[in-house]
Amino acid sequence: MKKRFIIFPLVAAVTVLAMTGCGAGAVQSCNKGMEYYNSHNYTEAASCFQEAVNKSSENTDYRIYLGMTQIELEDYDAAMETFDAAIAIDAECRDAYRGKGIVFYKEGNYAEALTQLKKAIDMSQNKYDDIHVDSLRYYASSLLITCDYANAAEAYTLLLDKANQKEKAELYYCRGTAYVFLREENKAVLDYEESIKICDDNYVTYCNMYSNFMEAGYADRAESYLKRLLNGESEDKDKLLFGRTYFILGDYEKAKEYLETAYSDGEGDAAYYLAMTYEKLQNYAEADRLYQEYLGKHPNDAHIYNQYGAYLINRGNYDGALAYIETGIEYDNPQVMQELYFNRAVCYEYKHDYAKAFEYFSEYVKKYPNDKAAQREYEFLKTRQ
Repeated sequence: MKKRFIIFPLVAAVTVLAMTGCGAGAVQSCNKGMEYYNSHNYTEAASCFQEAVNKSSENTDYRIYLGMTQIELEDYDAAMETFDAAIAIDAECRDAYRGKGIVFYKEGNYAEALTQLKKAIDMSQNKYDDIHVDSLRYYASSLLITCDYANAAEAYTLLLDKANQKEKAELYYCRGTAYVFLREENKAVLDYEESIKICDDNYVTYCNMYSNFMEAGYADRAESYLKRLLNGESEDKDKLLFGRTYFILGDYEKAKEYLETAYSDGEGDAAYYLAMTYEKLQNYAEADRLYQEYLGKHPNDAHIYNQYGAYLINRGNYDGALAYIETGIEYDNPQVMQELYFNRAVCYEYKHDYAKAFEYFSEYVKKYPNDKAAQREYEFLKTRQ
């Protein structure tokens, strides 16, 4: 299964904008929409903001509120139309460009996200207000995802200069990740340590640091982050957390011990990690049972379709793997799509359907040009055509 570094999730922020030339009815609808938005009732918020737009169609502020709410509803086509309408009214509406950038980011089109977000940043002219900072956060994240590590580090440095203490844990982590892949190990460690000082109890952060250092070839440094989680082990420690940690470190017997306890205690995710552990221990009957159990309880989770597909690939059941991988692709979860696409192409290669494998690897390397392993497979398959 393909792996990639994980970054912190971004939230589309709605900023309070100055409203001018508005009718009383439009203002009332907008205020009601903001109340719904702040209480996370996005369906009602969108309805109220649409009313405001209908009552004052030339006001771009209302369209921005509506577009950002449509993002929360994951109605990206509607959001894009809303932002385009705002730009048609005011070509200098930088918040609309920010909104378009966020839509492209959410859809996984990072190249276009960078283009739109850069417009919003350039229009900000170093104001560093909420719109500028939010645009820069998505811009920096897009740079990191597209492996433009030097520019990502520069963007995160700008953000750190303006961030409050609470925000800095994420930003230090992200800049540290850029430094990892720039092979500036000392700078990466310094940033990761700053992140840990602010947010020391985040298990996911330690796992991300481990994954990034491992991918960059710093195995000893990587393992040190997970081993720190295991210090001071006692009976009241989180069994699922410890089981996952031992699994990552490759101590599968120890992982099994903790995960079985977590599973017996009713920990929901324990079945997933215990299945992977049994797979490593070659107890395939139990692995298969637990994968199926987890699938039954999480039928809409694209990650489990990918993981079970990868398991079936390893077991030589390529047709079965394809069925699960294709189902996972249908859920269109951007966090796991790269792995699903890669594993689909691998299935066809292992089935000796080289024409189909070449087709899918061709699509894959266009979408993910920095994946060297996939590029090698693509070049090999070219020789089979």
